[in-house]
Amino acid sequence: MKMRILTAVTMVILIGAAAFGLVKRQTYTDLCGEENYLDGLYVAEAISPLTENSCRDLEQELPGVPYILRVSPAGEFENLFATSRQKVRVEEVYAGNGLQKGDEIYLTSSQWRIVVELQPSALECSFVNIMKEGKEYLVFVTEKVRTDSDTLPVYRLYSNSMITPVFCYEDMENVIIPVGEGPTYVPYSQVKDNEFFSADEEGLEAWNSLKQKMLAAYPK
Repeated sequence: MKMRILTAVTMVILIGAAAFGLVKRQTYTDLCGEENYLDGLYVAEAISPLTENSCRDLEQELPGVPYILRVSPAGEFENLFATSRQKVRVEEVYAGNGLQKGDEIYLTSSQWRIVVELQPSALECSFVNIMKEGKEYLVFVTEKVRTDSDTLPVYRLYSNSMITPVFCYEDMENVIIPVGEGPTYVPYSQVKDNEFFSADEEGLEAWNSLKQKMLAAYPK
């Protein structure tokens, strides 16, 4: 009898969890299906102590990453359940085996996702904006990961930092929206043309300094 009760309780919990996940997934899908849905999201800006420390660490760590690539976006930012990815075309391989110019792959990050539980919903991308089609980017990749894609492999960006190591080969104007103490979220629509999301000039200077060093080390 106890075993039957335990089994029944377990089944109820599993069914409830599945229903909760289905509702969340449906909400997520509906949100991303809307036209210009990104403009309705918020995104976090980095504050200077975090940016300065992260950029200092990245300068030392990135040259040792297994894959260093120049890529161009070949598709829109795709939002899946609890993660996101973007299709890119490999333009040059600076480090790493198994990839060559012309290959198309997906890039993903453990820090890319849309958080619908927040109000308003937020785009999490570790302070670096989505890659724009028509531009080229220097990216640092750690590994090839398993995927449900039947056509393209998926590679994971270096994620041992609060900042995603993705650098545009073009100079981009970055808008800074001042924030107070506490959360640093701002409307994505106001910073959607940025390369980097910074709450202050000091952080932006640290990012741009790191960017110039990386682009000089891996030029077009």
